[in-house]
Amino acid sequence: IQAYADQLIATYEQELQASQEAGSYALHSVYDVVFENSRYLCIRIRTTMTIASGTEFVKIFTINKNSGETVSLKALLGNDSAKLEAISENIKDQMRQQMAQDDSLIYFLDSDHPQEDFQELTGEESYYFNSQGQLVIAFDEYQVAPGYMGAVEFTIPEQISGDLSS
Repeated sequence: IQAYADQLIATYEQELQASQEAGSYALHSVYDVVFENSRYLCIRIRTTMTIASGTEFVKIFTINKNSGETVSLKALLGNDSAKLEAISENIKDQMRQQMAQDDSLIYFLDSDHPQEDFQELTGEESYYFNSQGQLVIAFDEYQVAPGYMGAVEFTIPEQISGDLSS
């Protein structure tokens, strides 16, 4: 978490120096504890960077309380590429369903530019558990959808992910 905070501060200082000639710059970060049980602690840091317009990004640290180490999504899934692929497919299904139900929603999926579409998870994405213990995958603004949708999240059904929070 300290390394991440140091990175944000360094970015702020670098952009502040550049913005003295080009206009104003702001960086705002807040954090909250989004999940905690006897095994895991999930801390979400939301950051908004404003130069001419704003960009929102989210970093979530999921910490194993027994070891004190952060747990990547890949490690959480036991480096199981089939499970990572199943979760990726579920996210794509959710994207398609949301777009079919609401014409104002657009995801980078099934477009005329497939190389720019969401392909699959890498295992390094930010995630947390919701109050029901379900896995939630978080994406930064512009990562899988246009900026007007902000930072988006997908809740993965337990029958896809398994019981990971216990």
